[in-house]
Amino acid sequence: MSMFMSRKKYKILFFMIPLYGHIIPNLSMIRTLIDQGYEVYCVGAPKHFQMLEECGATCITYHPMILNSFEMKMNKAQVKQRESVKSHFMALFTRDNLEWNITNGKELYGLACNTLEPYMKEIAPNIILYDSTAVWGLLLGRKYHLPCIDMEAATDMDEVTSIYEKFYEEVVLREIKVDMEYGDYHLRPEEEIISTKEYIEYSQAVTRKLNKKANKLAGLHGDKLLKADMKFAYVTKDFYDAYTSELEHIQFCGFDCKIPPIAEKKDGIFVTQGTVTDPYSMRLLVHISKALISSGEKVTITTGGDFYYEDVKEKLSKLPEKMNLSSFVNQLEVLGSHKLMISHGGLSGIREAILNETPMVVYPINYHCFQSALAIEKLGIGVWLKDRQLSQGNAKELLKAVQEVLSNPNYVGRIREVKKEFLEEYKKNKVLEYLDSLS
Repeated sequence: MSMFMSRKKYKILFFMIPLYGHIIPNLSMIRTLIDQGYEVYCVGAPKHFQMLEECGATCITYHPMILNSFEMKMNKAQVKQRESVKSHFMALFTRDNLEWNITNGKELYGLACNTLEPYMKEIAPNIILYDSTAVWGLLLGRKYHLPCIDMEAATDMDEVTSIYEKFYEEVVLREIKVDMEYGDYHLRPEEEIISTKEYIEYSQAVTRKLNKKANKLAGLHGDKLLKADMKFAYVTKDFYDAYTSELEHIQFCGFDCKIPPIAEKKDGIFVTQGTVTDPYSMRLLVHISKALISSGEKVTITTGGDFYYEDVKEKLSKLPEKMNLSSFVNQLEVLGSHKLMISHGGLSGIREAILNETPMVVYPINYHCFQSALAIEKLGIGVWLKDRQLSQGNAKELLKAVQEVLSNPNYVGRIREVKKEFLEEYKKNKVLEYLDSLS
């Protein structure tokens, strides 16, 4: 029997996160696995099914409540409540929110496992792949005693690290402080700003509770963090320096995807905050866009979807002819023709910018973005904005960074070197090699 025929017997069930930034990195790998004879079933959202089916995968939809948890849009009252920067971060970094995470996490884990378990029996997969955020894939895999492989599309946080403490102090607390000093927000009596130590301790307590629930769903006991048999990250080692204690458990597989030809002479600046689904990101997008009006550069702005497109359009009013606002663009195509990307630091956009040899300016807004900003600075492929004044409309640091990147050819030179490293790692086919060893 040929190797192709023996592979055909192996079925892979892939639990994905229904967001473009988590889907796109996996497409090339899914296509390769199917070309090599594996049967691949992907659990996700209908809006992504076409691109997955074009790779040859069979698609399964999540329960509507799971999909809704990734596609929430605030109503006008909620937007008003969280229109200040401090409110945005306080909504994420409070004891109440951490307790909500326990309740919501338990419900989401339970719902996912209960609604997806029938597919475990129907498909009878041999191997489980899962995005680390879709932890129910690991739980079901462990329950059925199957090999479990974590396909990391972002930067995972298996444990609270010193880098997380650095993020909390340099982003969260500084952002709150700036807004309290220069914004129009006044602390209500019932609110509190948690110190770094308190937040870390509380986070650890939350993690233990969630782990206990996860173990129970997997048919196990205790609160020890469940681990995959192998983790593959779509980056190079430089992007995981925060996880020195975890590096032995990670294989770095670079990144590659189908990109249009890169323009011989690039022109313009691409501005994105990913899929804008909150008023804080909307506010940043508006401040960045307004600041660039005086630059004289061609500027392409996207809201990444329709959530806040009309709000941004209204706030920007009439833009100069050289500036264009869209709800959605072909990011790979745009990056190939623009000479700079300004973003929140989402890893999906960073990987695509690297492949398109487009340097970056980033203003991180969450832990994963902060991790990317650290790597960008270390690698010399862009500038990390640190003074946290941009959220108040002070774009002095932004404009200085834009001028620095556009006038210094070293950024393009370095990004070409990093691109080479990404492609060389990807060509090693580590994922396929590991799966073949299992089959």
